[in-house]
Amino acid sequence: MLNPLKMINRKNKKGTELLGEHTVELIISAFCIVILIFLGVAIYSFLTKQTAEQQQAVATLELLKAQIEGLKNTGETATFTASNPLGWYLVSFSSAVPNGCLMGKGCLCICKSIGPNGLGVFEGCDDKKAAACTILQNTKITSRPLQIALYTKFNLKKLVDTVEIKV
Repeated sequence: MLNPLKMINRKNKKGTELLGEHTVELIISAFCIVILIFLGVAIYSFLTKQTAEQQQAVATLELLKAQIEGLKNTGETATFTASNPLGWYLVSFSSAVPNGCLMGKGCLCICKSIGPNGLGVFEGCDDKKAAACTILQNTKITSRPLQIALYTKFNLKKLVDTVEIKV
């Protein structure tokens, strides 16, 4: 006759063989790894996320760059209307340039704030979260810092090797 206690022990051994000794530990470890990956992606996207104003600045610069590159002949003029990001500044550089621009090339930025930092570069244009810049390969830009107000109309004029921007 079979002893019921031995039958229970046999079932426990079979159950242990099916699950294995470390199965629960592996499941918990995999769950923790998935959580860590999720947190890493969330933190990365938070740190690199552009603000709505910065996205507007990038879009405005792309449109303005296309308008400038469309000026082919000396004396040709065009107008460009910008209203976003409101209160930011359109700034051009040719010698001392902010991060993201190359020395000696035409650099056009839209910056949240401006103020000289002693090196000829405006402080607000070095902050990647509060500025957007684009490089114009064969064109130098002459302009003083211009604040973007609601529907600001910029006048563009092609000179010999530069483009002049005025309000």
